[in-house]
Amino acid sequence: MAQRKSDPSTFLCRQCGESYAKWFGKCPNCGEWNTLAPYRPPSELPGAGRGRGRARGGGERGLGIPGRSLSGEGLSSPWARSGRAPGFAVGTQFLDQIPAGGPGRIETGIGEFDRVLGGGIVPGSVVLIGGDPGVGKSTLLLQAAARLTALGRRVLYVSGEESAAQTKLRASRLSVSGRLPVLAEGDLERVLEALHEGMPESDPPGQAAGGIEAEVAREFERGAGGALESDAASGIEADPARESGGEVARGPEAQSGRESAAGPPSAARPRDIEVLFVDSIQSAYLPHLPSAPGSVLQVREGALVLTQAAKRHDIAVLMIGHVTKDGGLAGPRTLEHIVDAVLMMDGEQYHAHRLLRSVKNRFGSVHEIGVFDMRDDGLHEVSNPSELFLGDGAGRASGSAVVAAIEGTRSLLIEIQALVHPTRYGIPQRIATGFDARRLAILLAVLVKRGGIDVTASDVFVNVVGGLRLDEPGVDLGVLLAIAASALDRPTGGDLAAFGEIGLGGELRRVSEPGRRIAEAARLGFKRVLVPAATERELAARGWRAPEGCRVTAAATLGEALRAALAPREKGQEGAAE
Repeated sequence: MAQRKSDPSTFLCRQCGESYAKWFGKCPNCGEWNTLAPYRPPSELPGAGRGRGRARGGGERGLGIPGRSLSGEGLSSPWARSGRAPGFAVGTQFLDQIPAGGPGRIETGIGEFDRVLGGGIVPGSVVLIGGDPGVGKSTLLLQAAARLTALGRRVLYVSGEESAAQTKLRASRLSVSGRLPVLAEGDLERVLEALHEGMPESDPPGQAAGGIEAEVAREFERGAGGALESDAASGIEADPARESGGEVARGPEAQSGRESAAGPPSAARPRDIEVLFVDSIQSAYLPHLPSAPGSVLQVREGALVLTQAAKRHDIAVLMIGHVTKDGGLAGPRTLEHIVDAVLMMDGEQYHAHRLLRSVKNRFGSVHEIGVFDMRDDGLHEVSNPSELFLGDGAGRASGSAVVAAIEGTRSLLIEIQALVHPTRYGIPQRIATGFDARRLAILLAVLVKRGGIDVTASDVFVNVVGGLRLDEPGVDLGVLLAIAASALDRPTGGDLAAFGEIGLGGELRRVSEPGRRIAEAARLGFKRVLVPAATERELAARGWRAPEGCRVTAAATLGEALRAALAPREKGQEGAAE
């Protein structure tokens, strides 16, 4: 039997966004069960292409939007229709013809946030911030918006999860005050209208809101989009000649009003929004799409609309993204590809500090971290993170070692603690907090085979102090030094820091940024730094000299490193270390 036209011909997975011609109980792409739902493209919806949007009435749910919403065609906001063709309206250019420089970065006034972004917010960029519930994502964005407002920047804070009164209550707790424009709205149509209107005047809120509706009504009465809407519905590109003198003729006032809304990105109006904050992309929605807010379709299309608006008008967009129970960003994987930067905020339940880590950044360093301290009045920057990850007795007790790690462009000294104890059970336990358990198993095998320290019948516990997670290979040496120190019950001393990758043959391999690691150790008062021999030769070839008061010790193998770090020292040396 032939399928009727009204029957849905596409099934969309709510988990991964993959589409199929028929229904499956289990998604072949992501493997999740019962996630496929019927999906009908917007162009096939009843009433598509009819009506003028919410402010005009008619159409499916008051909006007639055929096809994809990426280009803004068919959107009720005249600001969103400023481009005549999807994407950038300018022609192809050679690289040497494109003006260099452009608008500079926008500094938020929060140093740790700017560091993770690569020095500030790039105009026209889209940044996605994810993290567990309650970790501080909304707090960070609200504080950043308030700082930018205090610096004279034109921002708009959009909250689809809180009312305006609730946002005000949270701002009062954070001691955030001033004229920060807040819009409690999840409908992206109204958000685009607010962007088109720009910064609110000094009128009462009711008059400012009415100004947006009045502008939309005036635009409709002038016929600024009547013919364009019908052309977009039929897939016909607008004719400039017909717009100026044809059947949809406009007067000089209407034409100038249209050009002011659709002018080039460089010709910014005095009240144009510079930075848009969206909390969150899961609460934002496009009314014409046949799915609920937070669905794969809504998240993807909403992100596309915001990205297109950001690129076309040089508006920086910072939006919050929810995470799944597994810790990944909720929504389709396409979301991470659409945006320019993905930042993840982490925090342990019983620690007050928060880590903001760059997972993707087209305009800065990846894996850069910013460290914050969560207090009653919001997030505070931590100017010296190394002190946060170093205990008072780092290296003085057996089973403790200090490692010099690199996170992004920042060097950190971190204490690693280990406990080795004879097992009381049949199978020894291998438990690591803040370190990869599989990597730990490999390093333990190297320690037994190449280091001569047998821990096969012992429980081994490893902990990274401060709740930080270390994935860099340069911390291998510090981990094994802590384990060996606990197994031998011998401290490394409070003046030793180490770094280096360990190969399966027991050799020490060089890592990146050795000079920066040594300089950070010397700055914090460490007198000895244990490095791979290849690193010492590399530094000598560069003509690099160790900081005054810091001695660099090189080791080619794990055995040499253990002897250099754990060899008994004279009492005078131990006293100096203490």
